[in-house]
Amino acid sequence: MKLRGMDYFQVLIDHHIKKHGGSTHQARIFLLLDGLVSEEEVRSIVQADPAIRWICSLRLEFTKPIPYARIRPQAGTGHLPVSSIVLGDGESWESILDSEHTDLRSGSPVCLQLIHFPEDRTGMLFTFNHILFDYQGIEQFLNGFTGGLPRPVIGEYPRTTGIRSRISEFFQAIGYAFRKGGRSIFSLRPGVLPTFPVQTNYLTTSWTDEEFILYQSCLNRRGLELQESIYLLAVSAMVIYHQFGTDLSRDKKMLFQLPSSTRTRKKNSGLLFNALSFFYFNLHPDQMYDLDEVIRQLSHDLKEQIRGGLPRAFLTFSDIYKVIPFPIYSWMLGLPSGGQLGSFNISILGQTFSGMSRFMGKPLLDVANFPSNTIQPGLTLVFYSFRGEFRMTTSWVRDMFDREEQMNFHRELKKGLSGQHVIFKDLK
Repeated sequence: MKLRGMDYFQVLIDHHIKKHGGSTHQARIFLLLDGLVSEEEVRSIVQADPAIRWICSLRLEFTKPIPYARIRPQAGTGHLPVSSIVLGDGESWESILDSEHTDLRSGSPVCLQLIHFPEDRTGMLFTFNHILFDYQGIEQFLNGFTGGLPRPVIGEYPRTTGIRSRISEFFQAIGYAFRKGGRSIFSLRPGVLPTFPVQTNYLTTSWTDEEFILYQSCLNRRGLELQESIYLLAVSAMVIYHQFGTDLSRDKKMLFQLPSSTRTRKKNSGLLFNALSFFYFNLHPDQMYDLDEVIRQLSHDLKEQIRGGLPRAFLTFSDIYKVIPFPIYSWMLGLPSGGQLGSFNISILGQTFSGMSRFMGKPLLDVANFPSNTIQPGLTLVFYSFRGEFRMTTSWVRDMFDREEQMNFHRELKKGLSGQHVIFKDLK
């Protein structure tokens, strides 16, 4: 199967991470169930569903003599790697986040860790390789454990654009990168090398009902009910700037990425592959003291990029790599960029499994999202809700920030999103 667009570009990211000691570009979902789930129960579901088995059989390989990346099913029956541990009273399970990973070249693109808690509850930690799965694909795959995959595995690709359009879009993306992605982009810490360890720390905070009402009132007051992502992005940018900015970085502009899925939820929308695009938002230091001005700039950038077709141009840009031999573009990715083009990444997942009350026949008590973080300077921020509870999860490159800084960032971000004044203060 030929990889396309962003799917192919993920191969670069995966290679770069592993080259510097990471464990692939991946995302994780943690499900907490009321009741015990055994490895045998999971394997019986996988065995009964040919679509799940087929997905688990997929592997990344390279052609010869010139290596180009392809995805092909491995011979034989697909196997979902499943392992389990039993926790004692007071034991924490989060250390598993460092040990469980997927590798498309040697193993299944998804694996599962069962965590048995003392109160006859089971945690199911699914780890997905991001080359194949975006969030929508993850959600669809997990639906297969409750009654069969509701979508076709491979969906219809958009119609291929002509050569002249491809060339135009390619240089449009290149031009944007040179204009917006210079060395003046804001950094959280000076002098961080691109070979910094890529293990991550996570922190999640939840909102009370009262705090969420304040947040919604801020959206309504500014008329942003249908542009919630703009408000989340604006406040997050200001809090990051004022909480983590240094004297050296405060005179620099900031560049944010906002992932957006190019797939639809129509009947012919397939489970695979990862159909992500990105919007890029550029903020100048002079704007970072006025929330209304930041919102205005983000709204302007969003409309301008949609009108100019920039998200599609970046997909075309990544698609061009299909004609470049792997050793060349993998070398290009290793050049010292420090993550300057995409300084920070923010995702808005919306309602997580909003209609699901049971999983594998057991009551579903909780869901947690753990995003991948692989880009310097090391901050990915995810917003999502589970059964009406609004949550924020941050993913940090390990040792980039200490625990006090992370906790303070969450507190100030919650205050800013609730309409309270953002504290303009350096953390020493």
